[in-house]
Amino acid sequence: MSTPYSNEAQLRILKLTLLLAGHEITGMAPADIAREQGCSASMVTRDMANLVEAGYAEQVPETGRWRLAPQVVQIAVRHMVALDRAAQRMDEVRQRYGAGTSRADAAHGLQRFSSPQPKNTLSEG
Repeated sequence: MSTPYSNEAQLRILKLTLLLAGHEITGMAPADIAREQGCSASMVTRDMANLVEAGYAEQVPETGRWRLAPQVVQIAVRHMVALDRAAQRMDEVRQRYGAGTSRADAAHGLQRFSSPQPKNTLSEG
């Protein structure tokens, strides 16, 4: 989806970062990157240079292939640590207010409140 704020080069680099994910050990060959990105080899060279400068990619010295730099993986690790801390804090709050209510019990309770309640079918007599 294109907006007045879209920038083709920036979007291509972001997509390139996603493309490199999962290739941290062996990396990707420049020709494979160009094919997957649907761009020229010179664009791959330019984009990879920008990712290297930003600390997001590195070249495997032995093969010349490209991979994500440790910094990107460390972002994911920090994200998981933050989620774990948040889950731990939620567990502490549940313990305090729910006297030991488990996550499954709490989720079931939330489903009760979010599900439509059945109508009262008792007739007034």
